[in-house]
Amino acid sequence: MLTGTENKIFSYVVDRVFSELFFWFQYVLRNVKYLFIIGYGFKDVGINNRLRIFYQTCKDIKIVVVDLKDYKEIMPRILGNSKYKSNSVYFIKDSISNIRWNELKKIIS
Repeated sequence: MLTGTENKIFSYVVDRVFSELFFWFQYVLRNVKYLFIIGYGFKDVGINNRLRIFYQTCKDIKIVVVDLKDYKEIMPRILGNSKYKSNSVYFIKDSISNIRWNELKKIIS
């Protein structure tokens, strides 16, 4: 879980807590096949850059965005227009508490 404001991107390097969290975030992304993004507003430049690099370097990744807001319009910009593949990003416009495991299994299989 990464928290804070937009200016925390500078803390990723300087502040020990943020730098360690950011390191583990990057480390874990290297071995992920499915990334579930729940309740993230895509306003953090540092995290968005990591997501873009991750998305563009992983070939068989599936991303599932669960949120009450609709992020379909901004996702190509966040993940990189030239590499964006709509069939690898799925959107569920609902609260995570309303989602059933069977729905998620259909998406990732």
